[in-house]
Amino acid sequence: MDATVNPQAPVAQAAAPMRATTTTVPASQSTTAAAPVMSPPITQTVRKTRTFFHLSKLGEYMQEWGGIAFFALLGAILWRADAHFTLLFAYGWAPSVVSQLRYGQWVIPILLTLGQLYFVVGPKKIQALQAARQAASANPEHEPTYRKYLKLRKKTFRHTIAFFVVSFINVGTSSQGMYEWAGGRSINLFGGFTLPQPGWPLRGISFALGIVLAFGAEKALKAAWAEYQER
Repeated sequence: MDATVNPQAPVAQAAAPMRATTTTVPASQSTTAAAPVMSPPITQTVRKTRTFFHLSKLGEYMQEWGGIAFFALLGAILWRADAHFTLLFAYGWAPSVVSQLRYGQWVIPILLTLGQLYFVVGPKKIQALQAARQAASANPEHEPTYRKYLKLRKKTFRHTIAFFVVSFINVGTSSQGMYEWAGGRSINLFGGFTLPQPGWPLRGISFALGIVLAFGAEKALKAAWAEYQER
């Protein structure tokens, strides 16, 4: 009995190591290899629009731009009135020439305004003259410095004379045009009133208003520029 060989024993022993060598693939690797490659979702870009005006900030806009708009509009109105009365004077003096110029007649008040702006002796010109005089006084033996001071002094003198001449023409033409237009004219303002008849009272009023028109536009535009810089 002991020497009897069991033929099934070696088969079981040989089958056991075959089961031990079998390997299983992890579920994560199998699913990863089988899953298709997904493309990223396409998102639509929304274009953002800037809002330049907010109704809720109307008060801030008025405080920031109200003064600028007021002085700029006032300067434009004063210049337009000054140009209108200047052209009235020019038309009364040479009607055929002014009528032939048509829109070119506006060159007359534009040149007067540019002449006033160019020839005015402002603080910058005065400071430059004072600096040149101090440099010449500090070094009197240096001839180029002294010549520069003399040249600048003559230029300032010429500009001063030219400014008064251009301003005199501007004020004279504006006041005379206003004098010819306003004689006995009725104006429906503040209940209505009538301007004086041609004479010295009306001439005095026209002269005063001519000064306001000749210099008021420049002052108003400078005030608008100052408001813009301080905003």
